Amino acid sequence: MPPRLRFFLNLVGGLLAVAGIVFVGIRLQAYLGDARLSDVNSLAWIVIAASIVIYGLGNALLALAYRRFLRVCQAPIGAGSALRLYGISQLAKYVPGNILHLAGRQALGAKAGVGQKALAKATAMEIACLALVAASFAPFACQAIFPESSAFIWISLWAFALVVIFLIFRSNWGAYSSRIVLYHAAFFWISGSIFAALIFALQSEMPTNRSTLLCGSFVLAWLAGFLTPGAPAGLGVRELVLLVLIGPHVPEATLLLAILLGRIVTISGDFLAFVLVLPIRWSDKVISNSNIQRGAA
Repeated sequence: MPPRLRFFLNLVGGLLAVAGIVFVGIRLQAYLGDARLSDVNSLAWIVIAASIVIYGLGNALLALAYRRFLRVCQAPIGAGSALRLYGISQLAKYVPGNILHLAGRQALGAKAGVGQKALAKATAMEIACLALVAASFAPFACQAIFPESSAFIWISLWAFALVVIFLIFRSNWGAYSSRIVLYHAAFFWISGSIFAALIFALQSEMPTNRSTLLCGSFVLAWLAGFLTPGAPAGLGVRELVLLVLIGPHVPEATLLLAILLGRIVTISGDFLAFVLVLPIRWSDKVISNSNIQRGAA
């Protein structure tokens, strides 16, 4: 790679990472100012601390899924480089516009020796997979309409939808790519479960059979924010959807506080992931196409 191009890519990637850090700080300051911290009990603080760590480590699922997309696009990289690529660029999603993390991924990926077309194609596949898997959680939100129904029904519908998505990816891009569906599903279960845990910690008398409703509603709210252009990390959109879906089932004060704390958890978790991947070096080289053909799973 020409020295000038490498310098430019380093500059772009560095600026986007710095911008992400700045906006993360701004968001955290705003949320901490709005949250009624005096209403947060000791159990909730334990849940918050654990959730930050779990969410931060859960980002690895997204990074490793993206690595598989790159392999499908004939431009695989090592696990370490994938974690660094994803962890550093992810912070830029908090910058207004909600697309700069994608630009950062392109710049950092090019620095690692990955072709721009492969990066763009992998990102497009990732967006489609995330949207489809998140949409599979829609049955859980139906519990808001049928509160007396069995959770088994909605879990069965979710599992059926996930199997369909799994088979679509398998038939088009092979078994190696279909496993990505499971990675994304696991990440959404982690994210939704964290939100449900916050609700339960703040509202101890909340019925436990509402856990799938809380989890599914959070994932659908995430999807709405994900698909809304211009909203950094779905800001505002996610909160509105949660109020509509869960508002009738959770006291408004508890729900609003849980939403604020949930944002603190996700932002802090993303920052933790950023810190954890910084020591990782770009030591992995892109594998040649011939090696891909011999070693494809």
